[in-house]
Amino acid sequence: MIKVDSKAATQEILNNIQNRDLIKAKIVLTYFDHLDLESQRRILYELNRCDDELAITLLVSLSVSHPKTTELYPTLAEIILSKAFNNQAIIVQHLKQHCAEQIYYVQLAGIMRLHRAVPALMNILQNSKDSQLLQAVLKTLGAIGAQEAASAMAQFLGADDQNLVEAAIEALGEIATPAAMDSLASGMGQNDTTDQCIMDVFGMVQNEAALHHLNTILLTGTATLRNYSKNVLLSIGAKTVPILTDNLAIQDVDLQIHSLNLLQEIGDGAANQPIRNLINTQPKDANVRFAAYEALAGLPRRQGDYVLADGLNDPIEDVRLAAAQAIDHNLDEILLTGIQNMVRRGDAEAARIVKAVIDAKAKNLFLGLIREKFFQNITVDYLASKTHPAITNFFVLLLHDHDMSDLADQILRQTHSAQKRQLRGKICAVDDSQMILNIYRKVLTELGYVPVLFQYPAKALSWLQREKPLALCTDLNMPEINGIELSRRTRDQYSKDELPIIMVTTQDDPQDHKSAFDAGVTFVMSKPFDVEKLQSTLNQAISGN
Repeated sequence: MIKVDSKAATQEILNNIQNRDLIKAKIVLTYFDHLDLESQRRILYELNRCDDELAITLLVSLSVSHPKTTELYPTLAEIILSKAFNNQAIIVQHLKQHCAEQIYYVQLAGIMRLHRAVPALMNILQNSKDSQLLQAVLKTLGAIGAQEAASAMAQFLGADDQNLVEAAIEALGEIATPAAMDSLASGMGQNDTTDQCIMDVFGMVQNEAALHHLNTILLTGTATLRNYSKNVLLSIGAKTVPILTDNLAIQDVDLQIHSLNLLQEIGDGAANQPIRNLINTQPKDANVRFAAYEALAGLPRRQGDYVLADGLNDPIEDVRLAAAQAIDHNLDEILLTGIQNMVRRGDAEAARIVKAVIDAKAKNLFLGLIREKFFQNITVDYLASKTHPAITNFFVLLLHDHDMSDLADQILRQTHSAQKRQLRGKICAVDDSQMILNIYRKVLTELGYVPVLFQYPAKALSWLQREKPLALCTDLNMPEINGIELSRRTRDQYSKDELPIIMVTTQDDPQDHKSAFDAGVTFVMSKPFDVEKLQSTLNQAISGN
């Protein structure tokens, strides 16, 4: 261990301070941690008393060369900062000098929000190759809010060093001007990590430009980017409702569907009327109509709107189910009366309404219609022989709970007497929409398969480790694990010959389809789907033809 004469060292540094001999003072300070505590305190006391330029230089040198000193003397950093505020030019001058303490001065400029240091900081950006120093400069420029440096900072978005890239992203986020957000958007497309960091910054900033770029990704991004953007928009919440409702007027099916799904999850009542306005335009695409009714089923209740009843006459079965659920959520006496009149017609359309109410598990609407003779007759036959046992049991219990045990018993008697079908095997279906899962259950049951349904892909993956179904059907756009990633992970366990995977999606993007096939998907099938469409695809997938 080095032995140092504390008294001699103390006297030496006091002489150096008096003579302003920085070089010798720094040399003596390298032995600071070998001095006794009394000598250390005396030196710090004298440094605190001397002029700002000398004190800052030596105290910063001491802090950098002996990091533990700042732990032992926690007021040291405060002394440096106080003197730096009194003489800011000293900090700028030190920034221009390449030395071991340069990062400390860079960080000090950031703490001080020292705007006059920006030219010196930008000079470091242009000339330094030191990654750690550059990261510190970027962080400081962001803390200062140096808008004039945004262009220089944006150049680091393409750096090979990911730490530098992320430092530039964070700094531009601190500046948060529209131009900074545009620079971040132009830096996307390098890798998923960078893209997600940029979207996180958009979510943090939440100004008009940031929301615009997040919204643009809903339309132009890959499935992975879209899902991440949706999660960020969802985390922002009600602030995104105006831009999402504006999307409903844009004639782009995918954008409308993504926006409707988000509006449903955000659950802000301000979206009610714009969605109803969209339904009133009678969108040609059934997926848009489905998403609109599904969204209304999840928004705060609003009564007395007849536009919902029209959905029960939609030519597409999926849409009718979504409309039934939306009606069930918003049901009032006037709306119920209108639907009772529709059922009393007793025609084929009325029969489809009855089945939609049952398949959607629309219990309020069911109870409002069950006294109608036609509705009752269709219900008994449908629940006894056509629906999944879970649906049958649901309504049997509902009838018992509402003093209609005779009707419930009648359904059970017919259920027991109905001929049992030979089940073909299990089909696994994964979709984050509970309504779509209800449709899978209905259609697969009708086809004679055993539906195994999952709303969360992670749970599906866990189940697939234990069991192998005849086929796996998956949605494309799902949070956390999308359909492409689900397929990729499934292929780690099952080959294409062992387990066909059917991607079922509203998207018609060639890039998404290519990514799906690259991940091991066997077939891509578009929504909406009915019994015939799903049966045809399953036949091809399972038979291998």
